[in-house]
Amino acid sequence: MMDDHIWLLKISQVFASKRYILWLTPGESKSSGTLVERQISQLRGYVEDRSDQSDNTILRQMGALDEKMNEIRAMLEAKDKP
Repeated sequence: MMDDHIWLLKISQVFASKRYILWLTPGESKSSGTLVERQISQLRGYVEDRSDQSDNTILRQMGALDEKMNEIRAMLEAKDKP
């Protein structure tokens, strides 16, 4: 707003007794898109990370289960042999 009407002010008189002047302008986001698009992108990244973690956990548990099944098979085979 001030930028639009700066020509109305005599800057040297308005800020004569001030030591510092802060001039704020709207910043630009480094990522493109609207706020909602950026939030959706962040949410998508979060869901993908959680999905990858879940997949890894399931694969580890399946591997452990496979090892236990092999142990049980070996025990049963040893029991069945005379």
